[in-house]
Amino acid sequence: MKYIQTLFFLLCLGGITTSVFAQKRNYILYKDTVTGKDTVIMNVSFANKDYKKKQYAVSIVNGENKIIHTYKAEDIAGYKEGHILYVSRNLSVDGEVRRVLLPRVYRNDDISIYSFIQDDGRKEYYAQMPNDSLLLPLKGSPETNGANPLSAYLEQFPAVKENEYIRAYVNQLKPTINSFDNRYIVCRTGNSNYIPHFKWGVLCGAGIYHLSSGGFSFNTKGVCSAGLFADQPLLMGFSVHIELAYQQYAFNYEADDITEKSVAFNCRNISLPIALRYTAVSLRGKCLPFIHAGVQLNFSFKREIESQWKEWKDDEYCRWVYNPSQSLKKNNPSLMAGLGVEWKLRARHSLFFDIRYCRELSNSYYLEGYYATVSYNL
Repeated sequence: MKYIQTLFFLLCLGGITTSVFAQKRNYILYKDTVTGKDTVIMNVSFANKDYKKKQYAVSIVNGENKIIHTYKAEDIAGYKEGHILYVSRNLSVDGEVRRVLLPRVYRNDDISIYSFIQDDGRKEYYAQMPNDSLLLPLKGSPETNGANPLSAYLEQFPAVKENEYIRAYVNQLKPTINSFDNRYIVCRTGNSNYIPHFKWGVLCGAGIYHLSSGGFSFNTKGVCSAGLFADQPLLMGFSVHIELAYQQYAFNYEADDITEKSVAFNCRNISLPIALRYTAVSLRGKCLPFIHAGVQLNFSFKREIESQWKEWKDDEYCRWVYNPSQSLKKNNPSLMAGLGVEWKLRARHSLFFDIRYCRELSNSYYLEGYYATVSYNL
């Protein structure tokens, strides 16, 4: 308990320290009406206001959280709160030119992107292009003939001019930061492997499974499977990988002594692996390694165990069959993990090969083993 209290105290202290340092970085830049010079006020604290209201004015507070002074967007050049820089700009809002304070939400070597919340609550983004103080809306404007101004910026990269696949990806640009940032990485690196897209296809697999159970040592058997897969991209290189496959297997245990039980295990099921996959898309070329891990849901049509033995009766052996068809729990989840490689045949078609380990989460009669899967993206 003492260690938990110490840890909690350190976490609180770290949060307070971070907040203090963030406040020391806060500043505001305004034009002094007496001297006519730009003046910077350092180490200030700002009042917590509604974000839409802070687009038009910002207030400085003292240690007692009382407002000392309020600066309108017309009075200042900008200010910094925490890690976000706000700049004062003229913006056309519903046909009316307003002086507003815009937070800079994205920046690279050439481009700065700012966000603004309209009166109806819609968030829009504006880009400041290289060597230009004019803010252009990402949704298009008369200055850009209704086109996203970032499209023309991306089309200047050599990769867009030389690679049709990358050019098609740039043409799908949406007026959002994520859409631009993803395409900027592709254009800057010239690596089309960064382009995410949904994959689906067919798969087949084979492996070696072992059935474990208390008191019995089942033989190892080969298992085959076939089915479909789908792969939905998330972040850069990460995706959710889902498969749907049919499997059938049987195991048996032959007792050395005929008076002991001999057991047979039969199962037919549909497996549904759901895994988080990471692919090394930063590599160039056609072969991309990947790793994945997750759970596998198993839905059995048949999962039965049969046992038989001989017992002594009237000085003769007679065969006695005990529970010839005893059903077991049919839905046992499994843990699975593996690694593999993706071989890109064409821009949107790949061949996958992976090896994985899988183990059922069951206290009795659980399967574990290794198997290999080959899949093709249609």
